[in-house]
Order: sequence, then C-alpha cells, then structure tokens
Amino acid sequence: MPSLARATIPDTEEVREPKRYRFTFLRRGEDRAVAAFELFLRSEDQAAELASELLHRSQAELAEVWSEGRAIVRLVKPAATH
Repeated sequence: MPSLARATIPDTEEVREPKRYRFTFLRRGEDRAVAAFELFLRSEDQAAELASELLHRSQAELAEVWSEGRAIVRLVKPAATH
C-alpha cells in the first residue's frame, strides 16, 4: 500500500470559514434596492473590495454590506460631473 503524505497548515495562517454577507445596492432618493443578494466569503476585506468593484460597474449610487447584524461597509459613488 502506498504511503500517504499529510499536508499541514502552518500555525501562522488562519483558516476562516466563509461568513454570510448581505450586499444591497441603491439609488439616491429611492426606497427600493437596485440589487440585493447574499454571498458567503472568507473575510470582510473581500466583501468590501467586491462591493466597491460592483458599485463602480453598476448603475447604483450607494452600496452597503452587512454581516451578523452590523454594517461592514457603506460606499457612495461620486456624483457624475458633466
């Protein structure tokens, strides 16, 4: 029977279980969300970066990310200048 090697995770590297993050995208002055969805991600930093990128690409003007009953990030897209 072949020998199996076991991989070990260094103690310095923290393995995080995915947490649920609720993303909501809005337009100024409107009560309804443009988009709302939940994703499971491994860190608040990932959630904040994704919210920023999606807000930049969307028609929404505001973005919020919540997890475990608290706001992780609130972003506002700068008003377009003509």
